[in-house]
Amino acid sequence: MRVSVGSLARRYRWQIGLSLVLILLEGTGYLLAPLVIGLAVEDLLDSSSAGLAALAGLAIAIIVVSAIRCLYDARLYASMFGDVDTDGPMQGIVVPLISV
Repeated sequence: MRVSVGSLARRYRWQIGLSLVLILLEGTGYLLAPLVIGLAVEDLLDSSSAGLAALAGLAIAIIVVSAIRCLYDARLYASMFGDVDTDGPMQGIVVPLISV
């Protein structure tokens, strides 16, 4: 049985959507980094550490979102591959997208 890209996209539409949201969040964090660095430098020149705390918070948020995205994408791609590989070594293997 052949699996088309469209059928995979329909079957995994919400999972792909979540993956895209995570990609956008990660990219937004990277785009905000220069702004927050500038604010941190200005605050340090004014003897304030508020900008440094914001920079640390942004860095932690980027790391957390990136880690979640990598783990989630790997499970999603493995699950999609399991649907495509109907005759190969992954036949019958179910990869859960969310594990408890």
